[in-house]
This record gives sequence, structure tokens and C-alpha cells, in this order.
Amino acid sequence: RDARHMLKNDVMVFGAIAGLGVLAWLAWPPLAGLWVTMWICLVVMCVHMSHKYFRQPYKGLQLQFVAPRAEGVLSPAPSIAQEATLDLSIVVPAFNEEERIPAMLDECVEWLTAQNLTWEIIVVDDCSRDNTSKIVLEYAQRHMGQINLVRLKTNGGKGFAVKQGMYCSRGAAVGMVDADGATRFADIGLLHAELQTMPKSSGVLCGSRKHLVGSEVVAKRTPLRNLLMHLFHFCVSFTFWAANGTTGLEDTQCGFKLLSRDAVRDIFPRMHLERWCFDVEVLLIARQLGYPVAEVPVNWQEIPGSKLRLSGMLHMGLELVLLCVAYRFRIWRFCL
Repeated sequence: RDARHMLKNDVMVFGAIAGLGVLAWLAWPPLAGLWVTMWICLVVMCVHMSHKYFRQPYKGLQLQFVAPRAEGVLSPAPSIAQEATLDLSIVVPAFNEEERIPAMLDECVEWLTAQNLTWEIIVVDDCSRDNTSKIVLEYAQRHMGQINLVRLKTNGGKGFAVKQGMYCSRGAAVGMVDADGATRFADIGLLHAELQTMPKSSGVLCGSRKHLVGSEVVAKRTPLRNLLMHLFHFCVSFTFWAANGTTGLEDTQCGFKLLSRDAVRDIFPRMHLERWCFDVEVLLIARQLGYPVAEVPVNWQEIPGSKLRLSGMLHMGLELVLLCVAYRFRIWRFCL
């Protein structure tokens, strides 16, 4: 129902855009009308998405953990507004991950328990239709207080799920990790060590797969997928240049990142995108706010079961265009 409601709203908005475009086409000669139509569409879409995606900040937001001993029982979650009580928090967005998340959680727990760190794992179930929540609750029972579950009532997208997990984290450093386990979790130690070298241990670290280009891992992909990968990287670099005049990063889409607590507080309430390209916006905002951003090579492998489809690729392209226009012309900066 929620998906149909969102689709209905989008159809109404883009129908209005099309109507404005027709008026512009009739009012001006064809070439001028085409130019005006394009800019009207982009500006209206930016304003629409500003309203649609600009959710309330963490202040005053009360999330709830699902209690592991009794499924369906809720308990108040902590807030990012509070001071850190742990060394490290790991946020795992999950949507229909019953097959892949057990191995990933086993790997996380094995590495974390061997470290001299206090830690937690927060799995955010983005309204899964399978047994993802049930499996996570079983892990939460075995690791009471260290593995927690946030279950969303509606599907909000990966970015929205990550944001909710960030808002209720307790760590001085907060990481986000994909549920498929494609990146070796032990590499979070590399990011954590690099974060400690930054001024005031404050900044954003990104796992990077750039060093794998040309390797057997990438060679196994289809030529079309490799072409789309390079095209997307070019578009992201152009987005960074167009939005704030800086060079882009080599790999923005690796779902393996680590942020300091103050960076989470400053960046995530300012986000607008909540699906495929939210990573790019996180890094754009970090750059704008003056946080150091660095990449760290990580070990990564292709895992079957990708949820990215053609519609998702088209959505990613649209979101990159919106980022260019919205930040270049300061449409979204007024919402900061």
C-alpha cells in the first residue's frame, strides 16, 4: 500500500512537470522550449524530493529495538545525540537477507569478540518479507545487548535504513556494512585504525575496491556490468565536480564505511536521498562540512543475489542528476 501511495504521488508530481513542459513548449520556439522544459523538470523534481526525502532529524526521534526474548516486544533505543558509550557500532541494513545474513553475522561476531573493543551490531530490517528478523533475533538472544534489531514498518530504502541505524548507535565510531558479507569484515579494523590518525579522530572512511579493477574478481563480471560500473564512476566524479568543485572518490558505492560520531550527527540529518545514491550524498555533505574523507583498500568478492535491477540503475542516474542540480544551485543547501 505504501509503495502504491508513493507511486501515485510521484505520478501526480511528474504529471504536473509534464504539463509545465507542454506549456513551455507551446510558449517558446522548439529549441528554447526544450531547454526551459528540462530546467523546469529538474528544479521541480529537486523541490519535490526535498519535501519527500527530508525526514526529521535525530533530535526528538525515538526509535525502538525489538526485544530478543520476546518477538514483537519493543524497548527504547539510545540516540546518536547522547555521548558514546561503546567503541564501535556496526549498522547493517537488511532486506530479505535470510540466506546471506547468518554467515555475515558469524564473521562479524568472530572478529569483534577477538578485539579489545566494546561493540554492538544494529541490524535494520527494511520491512523484509522473509525470516530476516527472526534470524537476527536468534543472534540477539545469544549476544544479549550486543546485537540489536530495528524493524521498520515500511520499506524506506537502503539509505533510510542506514540512517535509522545510525540514529540509535552508541559507538564513538559508527560503521555501515552490507548484509551480503561481500567485504571481508576484518577490514573494518583498517578503517578504524585510519580514523584514529585523523585530527580529533573525526572524519569519514570509505572501503575502496579500486585496486581490484583488472583483477580476476572484476574480470568475472559481464562486459555490460563492467561498462556500467565505469560509466557510473565517471558520472559520480562529474557530480562531485558540478556540486562543489572537488574531485570525486574512486569508489563511493562500496557498502563498507566508517564515520566518527560527530560526523554522523552532522551528516545524516542533512540527507535527502534514501535509496541507491545516498552514499554519494553522504560524501558530498561530508566534504561541504569540512570533514576529512579518505579511502582504504578492502578485500571484496562478488556475492550472488544482487538486488540491483535495470529500474534501480535508472533511478541511480536520476538521483545523480538531482544531486548535481540541487547542490550546484543551492536548492538543497537551504534545507541544511
